Amino acid sequence: MKACLITGGAGFIGSSFVLAMHECRQGQIINLDLLTYAGNPLNLQTLPSSPDYRFVRGDIGDRGLVRNLLETCHPLAVVNFAAESHVDRSI
Repeated sequence: MKACLITGGAGFIGSSFVLAMHECRQGQIINLDLLTYAGNPLNLQTLPSSPDYRFVRGDIGDRGLVRNLLETCHPLAVVNFAAESHVDRSI
């Protein structure tokens, strides 16, 4: 099965992308998000329960986690929406 790893998929823009991808039914969606101040699971509340969607709470800076997702899910694409939008938090 084709898979897409989306990082920051619970944020404002990322969640819109996740919902649009899910409507296309083109394969599995793995959503990696740390759910900090910008990530909100309510952004995805309209997403129906589906075996093609998997949420993983974690940090893209966690190399072991990201490596594990890449090795086990074999995504054809990685789409990055994860970011620190406040300067003081990104330094």
